[in-house]
Amino acid sequence: MTDAPSPADAATPPGLRTCEEIDAALEQVLSLVATAERLARSHQVVNLSRLDVRVGEICAAVSALPSRDARAYASRLSTLVKSLDRLEVVSQEAHRILTAARGAAPPELGEASIVSDATRASAAYARALAVSPMDAVPEPSPTGDRRRVDRRREDRRRQGDRRRGDRRDGPPPPSHSNADQR
Repeated sequence: MTDAPSPADAATPPGLRTCEEIDAALEQVLSLVATAERLARSHQVVNLSRLDVRVGEICAAVSALPSRDARAYASRLSTLVKSLDRLEVVSQEAHRILTAARGAAPPELGEASIVSDATRASAAYARALAVSPMDAVPEPSPTGDRRRVDRRREDRRRQGDRRRGDRRDGPPPPSHSNADQR
Protein backbone atom coordinates (compact mmCIF):
# COMPACT_ATOMS: atom_id res chain seq x y z
CA MET A 1 0.00 0.00 0.00
CA THR A 2 1.08 3.57 -0.63
CA ASP A 3 0.66 6.38 1.78
CA ALA A 4 -1.70 9.16 0.71
CA PRO A 5 -0.14 12.61 0.62
CA SER A 6 -0.85 14.76 3.62
CA PRO A 7 -3.07 17.81 3.16
CA ALA A 8 -0.09 20.07 3.80
CA ASP A 9 1.86 18.40 0.97
CA ALA A 10 -1.10 18.72 -1.41
CA ALA A 11 -1.42 22.47 -0.73
CA THR A 12 2.30 23.17 -1.15
CA PRO A 13 3.32 23.95 -4.74
CA PRO A 14 5.94 21.64 -6.23
CA GLY A 15 9.46 22.93 -5.63
CA LEU A 16 8.55 24.94 -2.52
CA ARG A 17 8.43 22.28 0.18
CA THR A 18 11.21 23.44 2.48
CA CYS A 19 11.92 26.75 4.17
CA GLU A 20 15.13 27.06 2.10
CA GLU A 21 13.16 26.69 -1.16
CA ILE A 22 10.62 29.26 0.00
CA ASP A 23 13.44 31.63 1.02
CA ALA A 24 15.09 31.28 -2.39
CA ALA A 25 11.80 31.84 -4.24
CA LEU A 26 10.98 34.87 -2.09
CA GLU A 27 14.42 36.39 -2.76
CA GLN A 28 13.96 35.84 -6.51
CA VAL A 29 10.56 37.54 -6.50
CA LEU A 30 11.84 40.47 -4.43
CA SER A 31 14.74 40.86 -6.86
CA LEU A 32 12.37 40.64 -9.83
CA VAL A 33 10.11 43.32 -8.36
CA ALA A 34 13.07 45.62 -7.63
CA THR A 35 14.39 45.20 -11.19
CA ALA A 36 10.93 45.80 -12.66
CA GLU A 37 10.57 48.97 -10.58
CA ARG A 38 13.97 50.25 -11.78
CA LEU A 39 13.08 49.56 -15.42
CA ALA A 40 9.65 51.16 -15.07
CA ARG A 41 11.24 54.30 -13.58
CA SER A 42 13.37 54.60 -16.74
CA HIS A 43 10.22 54.17 -18.90
CA GLN A 44 11.19 50.76 -20.26
CA VAL A 45 8.85 47.90 -21.05
CA VAL A 46 8.56 45.36 -18.22
CA ASN A 47 7.15 41.84 -18.60
CA LEU A 48 5.33 40.83 -15.42
CA SER A 49 3.33 37.97 -16.90
CA ARG A 50 4.36 35.30 -14.35
CA LEU A 51 4.78 37.52 -11.31
CA ASP A 52 1.30 36.87 -9.93
CA VAL A 53 1.77 33.09 -10.29
CA ARG A 54 5.10 33.18 -8.47
CA VAL A 55 3.72 35.32 -5.63
CA GLY A 56 0.73 32.99 -5.37
CA GLU A 57 3.03 29.96 -5.13
CA ILE A 58 5.03 31.59 -2.33
CA CYS A 59 1.89 32.54 -0.41
CA ALA A 60 0.49 29.01 -0.79
CA ALA A 61 3.78 27.49 0.37
CA VAL A 62 3.98 29.78 3.42
CA SER A 63 0.36 29.11 4.35
CA ALA A 64 1.03 25.35 4.15
CA LEU A 65 3.80 25.65 6.77
CA PRO A 66 3.14 25.13 10.46
CA SER A 67 2.04 28.40 12.07
CA ARG A 68 5.31 28.81 14.00
CA ASP A 69 7.35 28.63 10.74
CA ALA A 70 4.86 30.74 8.79
CA ARG A 71 5.10 33.60 11.29
CA ALA A 72 8.81 33.91 10.48
CA TYR A 73 7.83 35.06 6.95
CA ALA A 74 5.49 37.85 8.10
CA SER A 75 8.03 40.68 7.81
CA ARG A 76 9.40 39.50 4.44
CA LEU A 77 5.90 39.10 3.01
CA SER A 78 5.09 42.59 4.26
CA THR A 79 8.20 43.84 2.42
CA LEU A 80 6.98 42.06 -0.72
CA VAL A 81 3.56 43.73 -0.47
CA LYS A 82 5.16 47.18 -0.09
CA SER A 83 7.46 46.49 -3.05
CA LEU A 84 4.50 45.43 -5.19
CA ASP A 85 2.63 48.61 -4.20
CA ARG A 86 5.62 50.77 -5.23
CA LEU A 87 5.90 48.87 -8.52
CA GLU A 88 2.23 49.51 -9.23
CA VAL A 89 2.60 53.27 -8.67
CA VAL A 90 5.77 53.49 -10.79
CA SER A 91 4.22 51.40 -13.59
CA GLN A 92 1.09 53.56 -13.70
CA GLU A 93 3.20 56.74 -13.86
CA ALA A 94 5.38 55.32 -16.65
CA HIS A 95 2.27 54.25 -18.56
CA ARG A 96 0.78 57.73 -18.20
CA ILE A 97 3.97 59.38 -19.48
CA LEU A 98 4.39 57.01 -22.43
CA THR A 99 0.74 57.39 -23.38
CA ALA A 100 1.14 61.16 -23.34
CA ALA A 101 4.26 60.88 -25.50
CA ARG A 102 2.33 58.99 -28.16
CA GLY A 103 -0.67 61.32 -28.00
CA ALA A 104 -1.11 65.01 -28.56
CA ALA A 105 -0.21 66.07 -25.03
CA PRO A 106 3.37 67.24 -24.49
CA PRO A 107 5.42 64.45 -22.92
CA GLU A 108 7.15 64.87 -19.58
CA LEU A 109 10.11 62.70 -20.54
CA GLY A 110 13.53 62.87 -18.97
CA GLU A 111 16.85 61.84 -20.45
CA ALA A 112 16.23 58.12 -19.88
CA SER A 113 13.32 57.89 -22.26
CA ILE A 114 12.06 55.04 -24.41
CA VAL A 115 11.07 57.67 -27.00
CA SER A 116 14.35 58.75 -28.57
CA ASP A 117 15.16 62.22 -29.85
CA ALA A 118 15.15 60.91 -33.42
CA THR A 119 11.65 59.50 -32.98
CA ARG A 120 10.36 62.76 -31.54
CA ALA A 121 12.04 64.72 -34.37
CA SER A 122 10.48 62.43 -36.97
CA ALA A 123 7.08 62.92 -35.39
CA ALA A 124 7.57 66.70 -35.40
CA TYR A 125 8.51 66.69 -39.10
CA ALA A 126 5.52 64.50 -39.89
CA ARG A 127 3.22 66.94 -38.10
CA ALA A 128 4.79 69.87 -39.95
CA LEU A 129 4.36 68.15 -43.31
CA ALA A 130 0.77 67.30 -42.49
CA VAL A 131 0.05 71.00 -41.88
CA SER A 132 1.88 72.62 -44.80
CA PRO A 133 1.31 71.39 -48.35
CA MET A 134 4.18 70.16 -50.46
CA ASP A 135 3.50 72.83 -53.14
CA ALA A 136 6.09 75.05 -51.48
CA VAL A 137 8.87 72.96 -53.07
CA PRO A 138 9.44 74.09 -56.69
CA GLU A 139 9.37 71.41 -59.37
CA PRO A 140 12.62 70.99 -61.31
CA SER A 141 12.63 72.56 -64.74
CA PRO A 142 12.23 69.92 -67.44
CA THR A 143 13.89 72.16 -70.03
CA GLY A 144 17.34 71.85 -68.40
CA ASP A 145 17.25 68.06 -68.55
CA ARG A 146 15.86 68.14 -72.05
CA ARG A 147 18.70 70.35 -73.30
CA ARG A 148 21.29 67.96 -71.90
CA VAL A 149 19.62 64.97 -73.58
CA ASP A 150 19.41 66.83 -76.91
CA ARG A 151 23.08 67.82 -76.67
CA ARG A 152 24.19 64.22 -76.07
CA ARG A 153 22.05 62.94 -78.92
CA GLU A 154 23.60 65.52 -81.28
CA ASP A 155 27.12 64.59 -80.14
CA ARG A 156 26.46 60.90 -80.75
CA ARG A 157 25.00 61.62 -84.15
CA ARG A 158 28.24 63.35 -85.04
CA GLN A 159 29.94 60.22 -83.64
CA GLY A 160 31.58 61.94 -80.81
CA ASP A 161 30.89 62.43 -77.19
CA ARG A 162 31.67 65.75 -75.60
CA ARG A 163 32.08 64.08 -72.24
CA ARG A 164 35.05 62.08 -73.49
CA GLY A 165 36.85 65.25 -74.57
CA ASP A 166 36.43 66.76 -71.13
CA ARG A 167 38.47 64.02 -69.49
CA ARG A 168 41.92 65.02 -68.32
CA ASP A 169 43.43 61.53 -68.30
CA GLY A 170 42.74 60.52 -71.90
CA PRO A 171 43.52 61.80 -75.39
CA PRO A 172 41.08 64.11 -77.10
CA PRO A 173 38.46 62.40 -79.24
CA PRO A 174 39.22 61.93 -82.93
CA SER A 175 37.58 64.55 -85.08
CA HIS A 176 35.40 63.41 -87.95
CA SER A 177 35.04 66.35 -90.22
CA ASN A 178 34.16 66.31 -93.92
CA ALA A 179 37.70 67.39 -94.85
CA ASP A 180 39.23 64.24 -93.28
CA GLN A 181 36.93 61.91 -95.21
CA ARG A 182 37.95 63.15 -98.73
